[in-house]
Amino acid sequence: MEEDSIIEFRAAVIQGEYDRARKLLKWGNVPRAEYILYEQEYLELVERGQRLEAIRLMQKELMPRVSVLTGGHPESAADASSRLHELAQLIMIKTGEGDASEELKREAKWAGSGPEGR
Repeated sequence: MEEDSIIEFRAAVIQGEYDRARKLLKWGNVPRAEYILYEQEYLELVERGQRLEAIRLMQKELMPRVSVLTGGHPESAADASSRLHELAQLIMIKTGEGDASEELKREAKWAGSGPEGR
């Protein structure tokens, strides 16, 4: 049986309540999980057309966490930097128009903002 904190964390993620989910992560040192939550939040902002908020989140939360994720390994740093570049390019997709959401999902290699993507 899962602990209550894990159940609560899962519910927060599925509901898109990322601030609450990150607060629930404080019971451990989990920088990779924090990064994944911020990336999901970023993609959802892009999908909703909230570009300015997405850019702010990229600058304030995603970019600083790359060094934590890579552990000083050059190969990992190059991969992480490449992923950030890919994420930044997604801002150019005009969401809300026709198949833009599908284009975003395809380009981001992302399942979307619904429960299947969270």
